[in-house]
Amino acid sequence: MSKSLSKPTAEAKKINNELFTLTYGALVAQLIKDYENDEDVNMHLDK
Repeated sequence: MSKSLSKPTAEAKKINNELFTLTYGALVAQLIKDYENDEDVNMHLDK
């Protein structure tokens, strides 16, 4: 029988967490390249 997709599995949660981490890391890395000052980077991350 087919499984219900209403509950995310542990593997799906892990993949979602890893995707979020990589995406956020890429965003931070790009901001660091774009802005020289750490305070400017933090200001944009706080938005």
